[in-house]
Amino acid sequence: MTCSDTSQRLVLTCNPEVPLMPTAGRVGLKNIGNTCFMNAGLQCLCHIEPLVAYFLNREFEHDVNQTNLLGCNGEIAKTFSELMLSLWQSDHSVHDPTDFRCKLSQFAPHLFEGNQQQDVQEFLAFCLDGLHEDLNRITKQPPPVTEETQKTDQSLENKEGEEFAAALAWYRHLERGKSFLVDLLQGQLRSSLKCSQCGHTSRRFDPFMYLSVPVTKDMSKVTEAISKYLEEETLTGDERWFCERCNKKSRCNKKD
Repeated sequence: MTCSDTSQRLVLTCNPEVPLMPTAGRVGLKNIGNTCFMNAGLQCLCHIEPLVAYFLNREFEHDVNQTNLLGCNGEIAKTFSELMLSLWQSDHSVHDPTDFRCKLSQFAPHLFEGNQQQDVQEFLAFCLDGLHEDLNRITKQPPPVTEETQKTDQSLENKEGEEFAAALAWYRHLERGKSFLVDLLQGQLRSSLKCSQCGHTSRRFDPFMYLSVPVTKDMSKVTEAISKYLEEETLTGDERWFCERCNKKSRCNKKD
């Protein structure tokens, strides 16, 4: 089955009225001057099938947040939608992404400074964050969490255990950021620090949309890089952790 066949089945199942061209999902992006990093990142994003359906079915229009101070007034989401249409609903084999680049450079000029090749990870990070904030369903941010609330949360976490602590941390996260990007791509990372002297353990639960994993030449699978990332690490020297029980910096073991 071709890539085009797969994408057509998915999108048409979501909305039978969405027209797709024979070249759907197989349209290239023109290099407009050291933009390989941008094109590679965009092709990855534009072939995440649930994301394709979300934009081609125009569902994103209901989520555009034009009041979010952290967003781009919905401009990134709208421009990304136009790019999706060009890759999935045009009859061309190559698309010129100049309009997308121009729009993006208005909000992130550092990505295109000097027309030099840039880091694709940084580019993807900006796109994902920009789309999330433009489509954030939280239109009115809650007040900052007070010190009293933090103490109450900590007391509940100590009483109810780790699973409750993880759920509460995720709930606090969703109070400020909830979007299709969060539903589709975000997860929660648990990191722990254990003092090698007294055994005291501190745990954190943080949201993530992307991970930077170590890659070596002998790796052949993504799972190998993830396994390497999850290996326990010993922090010594300047990286020692301040243990609240020992009341000093101590050698500790860190594990995500």
